[in-house]
Amino acid sequence: VGFLSTLQDTLGFVPKVEFNAGVIAAGAARIESTVIGNSSATSVASEAEVLKSQSQVYLPINNALSQQGHVAAFLDQFGQGVQHLASRVQDLISFVERVNNYRTMTGRGLRFLAIPRSYYGILTQVQLIEACDGTSKATPTDMHLPSELAAATIKALHDAQVVSSTGVVMLEVSSHDIASALAGALATLPPDDARVLTECMPYIDAAVKRARYINVYQLLGTNIEESLYLQIVRNQVLVDIQGGDVLLQIFTCKILQAEASHEAPFLEFIQRVCSQCRDGSCEEGQPVKAIKPGCGGFGIRNFLTLFLSIELGKALADQDEAHACADGAAADRALRRALLLNQQLDESNPVLTAIADAMTAEARALETGDDAQALCMQQRKAQLTTQLQELSDRFSALTALAS
Repeated sequence: VGFLSTLQDTLGFVPKVEFNAGVIAAGAARIESTVIGNSSATSVASEAEVLKSQSQVYLPINNALSQQGHVAAFLDQFGQGVQHLASRVQDLISFVERVNNYRTMTGRGLRFLAIPRSYYGILTQVQLIEACDGTSKATPTDMHLPSELAAATIKALHDAQVVSSTGVVMLEVSSHDIASALAGALATLPPDDARVLTECMPYIDAAVKRARYINVYQLLGTNIEESLYLQIVRNQVLVDIQGGDVLLQIFTCKILQAEASHEAPFLEFIQRVCSQCRDGSCEEGQPVKAIKPGCGGFGIRNFLTLFLSIELGKALADQDEAHACADGAAADRALRRALLLNQQLDESNPVLTAIADAMTAEARALETGDDAQALCMQQRKAQLTTQLQELSDRFSALTALAS
């Protein structure tokens, strides 16, 4: 609290979002975090200028509340200090591809934090049903895929290793892979069911492919091509959106480690894609609105994702170490911890998305002077934060039982 007060008194930084004690937790690892920053009044019309502007600063401040986890280990080894630095790049996806290609060719260079594929999306029965009947489209179809057929479809895709047991779709899946996986199921179905599945096949094909990036698609829609979505997934880039502004993020693994088991700083790279139609109402011939530096925010949707992914990486490393030592019991414990962390990530993402949406709505209300709506969104944020707290507590208890 004293440090935050000092920053507010000296730099005018104020809290942008606060995750109080226990909200950010991964098993026994618990932290509190506050993102603070200045309230910049700067706005410009040129995207080139806004991407170079230093008028908006975000500073996440983390404090360990337990002796477990990477934040506690960092403080134990180094004391208070800078854990990571963010740098802005013009084209993040191309930048990451170049780094990955260089490392593949030379064996040298940065490595990036592994993000679970479920962050980008999984395939569900609901997606198949909605794709077939057109619920997710502007024009509904006259077809209906029963839930039993949807379940059989996913089972056939799983048996053919097109879809994992957790619903993750093979990244390089093709229409031929999908058709081949379902050919066996078609042969065993009653004629009427086989006819329905055959008629739905084009929609199933599209739904399976989109499931690879469905979570990001729900943020960005048809504004980008499938090939770019796949680049985002393949290179494990994180995506956030506030209003019409997009933030792309990626984090490196630890750098400058003295020993493999030691904590160390890491780097973050970001790209801001700033909308000049902040309320979505730009019309032809109308002047565009000014852009605010720091557009896209600081990645609130990805905040817990980062924390959980780091802890997930530690769990998988512990599993590898246990296997190397032929310690089957320790390997099983590490695997159970990793599965719970992955599940917590999946359940937390919708809550974080709702918090980000509430923050965006609050900011718009404050800009237009709608104090009642701003208060409503503040209360909504508080409710969602409580929900996130309860979720973290539940998974902490489950992790303790699995240890």
